[in-house]
Amino acid sequence: MVGRGSKTEIPNKMKIYFAGPLFTQADRLWNRRVADELRSLDPSVQIILPQDAASGAFEHGVLNFHRLFQICIQGIVESDVIVANLDGSDSDSGTSFECGYAFAIGKPVLGVRTDLRASEDRGLNAMLSQSCEDLIHFPSTNENIAALGALIFQKLEAIVRYARSQRQLATERFRD
Repeated sequence: MVGRGSKTEIPNKMKIYFAGPLFTQADRLWNRRVADELRSLDPSVQIILPQDAASGAFEHGVLNFHRLFQICIQGIVESDVIVANLDGSDSDSGTSFECGYAFAIGKPVLGVRTDLRASEDRGLNAMLSQSCEDLIHFPSTNENIAALGALIFQKLEAIVRYARSQRQLATERFRD
């Protein structure tokens, strides 16, 4: 876990990939409400919602799964950080893949879990929990999306600042 930032805005327009299940109305509405809350905290933040990006994967009314995969991978690669909804007795398999891919290419992942059920490591499979830079537990009994959004934003601020400082240090060492 990284330390908290002191400013209220993240410098240089942060780009967030919002990973999570998107197959039910409940999933899609929750994703959108949290994304909207993050945008309200800093309008310069860009959020990639796969449920919106997936519209580009339809060809003649039929979902092209290969195109959907490409769109999601591109979103992860282009993002600064991944916010992952890790709810469920076993987190969504697509979301789990996205977290693993992000981890493998060095993108920080902020896991969000509102599920009251507990399992293994921090409520998750160990491979998933360990790929997260940080993990937020926000019980579903607390339905305050604004408070959840503020907590996510606070953690993202710290994660992105830390990642950028590490890249800057690496660049400076390379120049020396």
